[in-house]
Amino acid sequence: MSITRTVRALAVTTIVGLLTLGAAAPAQAHTNVCIGTGTFRTGHPMFFVGFGGPTTTSFTMAFPVTGHCTAFPVPESFAGTVAGNCGLATGAGTSATGHQFTFVWQGGTLTFQGQVQGELAINEDPGNDCTTGATRFRVSGGLLLSHT
Repeated sequence: MSITRTVRALAVTTIVGLLTLGAAAPAQAHTNVCIGTGTFRTGHPMFFVGFGGPTTTSFTMAFPVTGHCTAFPVPESFAGTVAGNCGLATGAGTSATGHQFTFVWQGGTLTFQGQVQGELAINEDPGNDCTTGATRFRVSGGLLLSHT
């Protein structure tokens, strides 16, 4: 075999190998965008600063209850722990589809980071009040969920 044929054969083998490696994307990789409204529930009452001490408790969230997602059934469920007061707290959790995230609750906004990103407006449900202790909230906005 001539040197030219050897170099060509080696080049073809290398290119095929690289294409094969490039095609091996993780089976779990996906992105999902959701827009709508949902619910946020805490295991114990949350209070505004000055109306009750900071609380560390569990939370669940269904989002979107009304709205649209591009890739998974509606609604997605989320669960985890939240610590602080209404309007001034941090939290972390996991979605039912395995997306891990953290969030900051500042004022009337939940800001998500990690495999869940975006912002949701949060307000007490009617009949719940952070001055007397609230456990039921409404959320609205958009989230991007991604596995990498």
